[in-house]
Amino acid sequence: MDWPAQAGAVDDVLRALDDRLRERRAVRRRAMAAVLAVVFLAGGAARFAWSSSHESVTTPAEVAAAPATVSAPERQVLPDGSIVELRPGARISVLFTDTLRRVVLEEGEAHFQVEKNAARPFVVAAQGVEFWAVGTAFNVQLDSRSVELVVTEGRVAIDRGNATVPPTALAPAIATGVASGGEDMRLTTVDAGQRVVVEAAAEKAGADLLAEAMPPDALAARMAWRVPRLELSGTPLAEAIRLINQHSKIQLSLGDPSLASVRLSGILRADNVDTLLSLLAESHGIRAEKRSESEIVLRKNR
Repeated sequence: MDWPAQAGAVDDVLRALDDRLRERRAVRRRAMAAVLAVVFLAGGAARFAWSSSHESVTTPAEVAAAPATVSAPERQVLPDGSIVELRPGARISVLFTDTLRRVVLEEGEAHFQVEKNAARPFVVAAQGVEFWAVGTAFNVQLDSRSVELVVTEGRVAIDRGNATVPPTALAPAIATGVASGGEDMRLTTVDAGQRVVVEAAAEKAGADLLAEAMPPDALAARMAWRVPRLELSGTPLAEAIRLINQHSKIQLSLGDPSLASVRLSGILRADNVDTLLSLLAESHGIRAEKRSESEIVLRKNR
């Protein structure tokens, strides 16, 4: 510490230290913002922030300047009409023939909604494992250690390359639900609401696969990545409702036109109507009037 004084560089060192301190404060602020963003994105009632600007005057220009955006997985329609939803970062390659519909999951996670065609099975390959289906829906997640299958509809057969009966021959049985895994075929069949993890390690490659039943809540949470999210930034309630109604079975409407300009900010699952109603009541004094199982009218509290 004696050197700056002896060299006449005290002012330069102090300026450099001050710059460094400012830089570190900025880094800490950015880190804190990132942490808050992670918490904010996690979902749930306590994680949805609302603005209180509904007390201010809203002009048409202000409404136009605060659009909402919808964040959703990439959706691809395959040549046979089957639908694939890709989680960010996922990659697939598609090879269809007259007798087989084949998709390779090269990276990440994807959900498949398969068009029925018993004469032309649908197979998803991932890390040496093949998942066979005829008309069903299932989710496949690939990482460096394992491949996970979650069946959301119908039935899927798993082939690890050691089946004595070709899965193509089992397609009608898989479709009707009479196929079952056994020593004679070395296939594992998985039904809707079940989950299987196939370990990639060589010593576990021949281990028996056990299907694990998933409670409905756990299954819904596991598939939550497929649900579109609304990103609101000072967005008028009327616009938020319009977007929610596009993705929810429950339809919302405004019983009081003055509520249209209530401003909302935050990120919300498009199907999370209960959270929206709870926070509208707590933060804005707006009550929900249920007209039917699928219709709710929003009104001001009297």
